[in-house]
Amino acid sequence: MNHIVGIYHDGKPVLEIRKGGVPLWKSQGWTTGNTRIGQFTNLPISGISRGQSMPNGTVVFGNLTDSLAILEPSLSITQMKIAAKAKTICVDKDGKLAAIKSDNDFSYFADPNNLATKLGSYALGTDLLARSPTGQFMIFSRYYQVAVFFKSPTDINPIWLGGSTIGVSYYNGNFYLLKAQGTGGMLLIKYDINGAQLAQQSINSYSYSVSDHGDSNSVQAGYDAAGNIFVIRPLATGQVLVKVTTDAKEYHFEMSKISDLGDAELVLDNVGNAYVARYSGSINTSTYISKIEITKFKNDLTLEWATVVDGSAPSGLSITADNKLLYLRKGSNSVGLYQQISK
Repeated sequence: MNHIVGIYHDGKPVLEIRKGGVPLWKSQGWTTGNTRIGQFTNLPISGISRGQSMPNGTVVFGNLTDSLAILEPSLSITQMKIAAKAKTICVDKDGKLAAIKSDNDFSYFADPNNLATKLGSYALGTDLLARSPTGQFMIFSRYYQVAVFFKSPTDINPIWLGGSTIGVSYYNGNFYLLKAQGTGGMLLIKYDINGAQLAQQSINSYSYSVSDHGDSNSVQAGYDAAGNIFVIRPLATGQVLVKVTTDAKEYHFEMSKISDLGDAELVLDNVGNAYVARYSGSINTSTYISKIEITKFKNDLTLEWATVVDGSAPSGLSITADNKLLYLRKGSNSVGLYQQISK
């Protein structure tokens, strides 16, 4: 239930509306605490996948085998046997359902606290998972740019929602699907809890490129607890970080071209801040070759900080549940650990 919290900033009263602990709206004068990147270390984790923070505080990495690498909060590394090979893992916002992606054409579903037991499966790789409190969910395939609606993990007749999808989310009893449209616009479609379409609205944004499917040119997507969808989309001059709200408002932040889209990664923390990692060596610039740019944006797309670190193309970016540690895969046998410190 939404509620009003009375707070002060710089001695002045500020109004904030929250859903649970997630800020949905703030009056003028509010600012959240700033952070900076602190301690760095490399962790010897083999494989090629992004990590996924789990409800129990661990970070899980797939490596295209039937064994997961489990990074404990103590930074020790253990192994877990699972039901099929894993490339990547994604978990819904409430930590109730996990999708283990074997490749672009197969995923299986599991309880995040019991990844070894398969609850159901589907012939599509899952990169983003939006779930309702009553168990219905949508999956999004980044490679094929499609979405599918399920009533449960064991649903054998899910609803195919078509192509050109660039993101999904869930909020307050409804699912939202974002599609590319025309030469640069977008279409936001609203669904009820049973997967029936309720409404749709075009978003006549400025000219974004619309890519064919494929890992090298597909979008990176995420969503926050208020149902806002975030995507990285290509521009002729670089990439743009886009935020689309559940009432079809669009906001964006343009980033100059230092990488191809396939070498960009996006992750959101549990209060809606967005983190982007982009590799510069993919276009062989003299300034940033073999470097990775890590950038943090607040929920309203205000740039908070940016830093450049050594490393090869990032194939995964994740953040721990307490928002303090960023994990960035920088090669086949190395994960960079960055600590976020309050200023």
